[in-house]
Amino acid sequence: MGVAIGFAKKADGSTALSAVVGYLVLSNVFTVMSPVVLAGQTTVAGAQVEIDYSVFGGIVVGLVTAWLFDRYHTIQLPSYLGFFGGRRFVPIIVSLVSLVIGFGLSYAYPVFDLGLAGLGAFIGGTGALGAFVYGFTNRMLIPVGLHHILNSYVWFLQGSYTKGDGSVVTGELTRFAAGDPTAGALTSGFYPVLMFGLPAAALAMIHLSNPAQRKAAIGILGAAGLTAFLTGVTEPLEFAFMFAAFPLYVVHALLTGLSLAIANLLDIHLGFSFSAGLFDLLLYGTAPAAKNIGLLVIMGVVYFAVYYVLFRLVIKRWNLRTPGREDVAAPVDGAAPRPCRGGRGCRGRCIRPSGRGPRRRRVGAHRRAADPGLRWARQPRPRRRVHHAPARRGRGPHARRPRAPQGARRRRRDRGRRQRPGRLRPARGVAEGRDARGHLMEVVVVPTAEDAAPLVADAYRALLERRPDAVLGLATGSTPLPLYWELIRRHREEGLSFARARAFLLDEYVGLPDGHPERYRAFIAEELERHVDFAPDAILGPGDAGSDPLDAGPAYERAIREAGGIDLQILGIGTDGHLAFNMPMSSLGSRTRLKTLTPRTRRDNARFFGGDVDRVPTQCLTQGLATILDSRHAILLGFGRAKAPAVRAAVEGALSARWPASVLQLHPHATVVVDEEAAAELEFVDHYRDTFAGKPAGQGL
Repeated sequence: MGVAIGFAKKADGSTALSAVVGYLVLSNVFTVMSPVVLAGQTTVAGAQVEIDYSVFGGIVVGLVTAWLFDRYHTIQLPSYLGFFGGRRFVPIIVSLVSLVIGFGLSYAYPVFDLGLAGLGAFIGGTGALGAFVYGFTNRMLIPVGLHHILNSYVWFLQGSYTKGDGSVVTGELTRFAAGDPTAGALTSGFYPVLMFGLPAAALAMIHLSNPAQRKAAIGILGAAGLTAFLTGVTEPLEFAFMFAAFPLYVVHALLTGLSLAIANLLDIHLGFSFSAGLFDLLLYGTAPAAKNIGLLVIMGVVYFAVYYVLFRLVIKRWNLRTPGREDVAAPVDGAAPRPCRGGRGCRGRCIRPSGRGPRRRRVGAHRRAADPGLRWARQPRPRRRVHHAPARRGRGPHARRPRAPQGARRRRRDRGRRQRPGRLRPARGVAEGRDARGHLMEVVVVPTAEDAAPLVADAYRALLERRPDAVLGLATGSTPLPLYWELIRRHREEGLSFARARAFLLDEYVGLPDGHPERYRAFIAEELERHVDFAPDAILGPGDAGSDPLDAGPAYERAIREAGGIDLQILGIGTDGHLAFNMPMSSLGSRTRLKTLTPRTRRDNARFFGGDVDRVPTQCLTQGLATILDSRHAILLGFGRAKAPAVRAAVEGALSARWPASVLQLHPHATVVVDEEAAAELEFVDHYRDTFAGKPAGQGL
């Protein structure tokens, strides 16, 4: 269930149910096929030996379930089979596929079992080399749960020893307990790793954790390291970095193999009853078969230093996301950041008001250090200068201040008006009825949504080549997916780089936990971020700007301003003309804010939450319409016949809060890209086609 839910893009309860059904089918197939495939093989008690893939079988079913769920959870069947459509179809198809997989794995089991037995024989007969292979393979099999099969052979079948009463025992651990002086050579090497190495690894990860997350890292890693030292149980610590930082786990596996090989060469013999921890060391360190225990302790101390140094180097070299090094979206303690109050060390970089009217702010190094939500914001671009009033003449509060030149007074007056809350002022050029290229809005009609992706991707490439540190505005939902797939293709095949770029999301749900599959931040991470080379922390969503939703809106606005503003904003249009979560009758001068979702919106979005409207959050954070207008270039995407009325109202209708997308008529550089179906109701569609066709080659959007 865990694998299926973790790998499915839109997992819910039906995903877990499908995985359970698939695993039950697989287990029953193994039970039925065991007498056929393993005919004549019985246990000591005379029972039939059964096919046992252990955790590996569950992992296979989980991966298959995740793939089938993503493919079929929205399938539409004929009306007479409609009850079995959608998510109900997934358990059915998973059970059928598991049936086929079960038969295939059943016939492969003898080869699989023979291979592991041959590996065990090799380990027992090749000395230090076999010990290294055993240690390395043992750790690498833990993620899939197959290490128990290999351990069973080494611990209970490897070698033989005849006791004083004439009975014969087999296996490293069994022979060591019986007093065999040759036993324990393949198990003693675990002590330096489990008792000394892994606690040192935990200490290295704690030291490299973010200061804001260090307390949580100490709680998790400290407890796991202590458990490994005392009892030899390492799974809590190993699984803490196994999948998040797999290169680190490979280093750990290599060091384990090396430890077993060195212990074998030093002729150290020591077994255990449970695992290689302190309790077993004290219990078996004085056993008759134990040998060179002092060397084992010295080796453990050396391994402590080796693990600590190597883990620090590897984590820092590849910037691995070990526990405590995850993205920090807001101050952990919830305290509001305290801005710098000035001083000689400030040199004008801290927060200070300037201008007239509302307080404008510049945020520099002091603010970035205080507020992790704005930690990567850069200084405003040079054109956003803060004009300080000249010093007053004379003394006293009523001293006369000289008049500024007329042009400076006009700029100061206009700046104050533009910053006035709630007032919408068209940008220069729009007020004159044109933008820098001579028109208000460009409409591009393409045959299908797939044809729009290369066109918009060209705009991305042109922007990133001209300004590698550009600030992008990203939309979520199904509309921009073809565009994101095209960008991923260009990144992989043509070298399109996002390494210096940054991005802001349009909106985010409030109340969903981090990592929830329906969070828009998780959507962008899954559909775009993890496939390209965005730097860590380069993408910010409204929910990342602060722990308090009421304060997150203004903080998000500040972050956008301090990044220099959005250069290219991608938008999708709803059937009612909404942009982001700006529904009809939203203020045309709105900014990023907390909104309560209407019942209609929650019903519309319930399809992403398994059809359960109660699971849809009641609130969200969204950029406002005025925030969208601040972007330098806005590209609106609209596809499908259902969008046609909204596209017509946004492009050719009057500016109205009834159709929020119509606010783009005020944008100085707005481009509307629609397919033929979405353009079906446009009155001047032929004019738009002719205008775009007549553009000079290479001009782009």
